[in-house]
Amino acid sequence: MIVAIASGKGGTGKTTVSASLAAVWDRPAVAVDLDVEEPNLHLFLRPRVLWREPVHLEVPVADPARCTQCRKCSELCQFKAVSVMGKRLITFPDMCHGCGGCLAVCPEGALSPGRRELGVVEGGQARNALFLSGRLRVGEAM
Repeated sequence: MIVAIASGKGGTGKTTVSASLAAVWDRPAVAVDLDVEEPNLHLFLRPRVLWREPVHLEVPVADPARCTQCRKCSELCQFKAVSVMGKRLITFPDMCHGCGGCLAVCPEGALSPGRRELGVVEGGQARNALFLSGRLRVGEAM
């Protein structure tokens, strides 16, 4: 059986209901907190965290020596994460949404895949439930 507690509005009691169900569930369960901006299920279930894994997003890394200033990358990027200023190719990794379009349209290969850390996913054990949660890094906009 899969039970999901969801609402588009904050403060409706989703975490409280989820924690209550996990606490009284009489069979093994998986409790997952999908609120990566403000995960709070761990406050109720107090899991023993057994592992943490960083999560990354692919972002472009510039090789200015290969850039011919065609501007295809900067014209494509609606988030302005790639720019050609004068004769200089510049990337802004914190503005990148990871679509990979700039890497695909660059005819000279002046952009290569790099990565930036988004946050962590962690897992562990809370009573009779496997516990999973994610958390964005401080300052992450997405």
